[in-house]
Amino acid sequence: MWRLLVSSATISMAGSSRRSRRSSQVWALMPVPALEELAGPAGLTGVCEADRERLVQLGAPQPTAKFFDPVELIDAWRTVPVTGVFCLANGLSLEVARQLYATGAPRFAKFAATDTTFFELPTGHFPMLSTPAELAEVLVRAAAGEGTHLRQAADTSSSR
Repeated sequence: MWRLLVSSATISMAGSSRRSRRSSQVWALMPVPALEELAGPAGLTGVCEADRERLVQLGAPQPTAKFFDPVELIDAWRTVPVTGVFCLANGLSLEVARQLYATGAPRFAKFAATDTTFFELPTGHFPMLSTPAELAEVLVRAAAGEGTHLRQAADTSSSR
């Protein structure tokens, strides 16, 4: 069975399907930011100095189009189970997801689907560096269909 996994750094709020408006443009590459830029609000929370340096050395340039012309998913994605991993230092959490869903905006409807679950990690944007063991546990649990559903009681202790 397939399961789509998103982190709080990659949540797309896109709704319907459409083709890229800029698909004919040349893709420019954005270089790996300097450590000072990566260390923005909560970005490097929990990442040790050695891993920070490694991130800059091994990081890959990113296509700028992903920032300005995100891919929008076709409606078929709604049939795939989804697990979200909120990195709490980024300011996103299960409670924030509940508040977004409560706005009634259609783009947040998938948050409350019965096949959508969430986990929270007490870290920043790079859990693979700051909390690798915890992230690995979350990935195994997500693959097993575990996690907290949006409509569960507000006690999120089971999502960690």
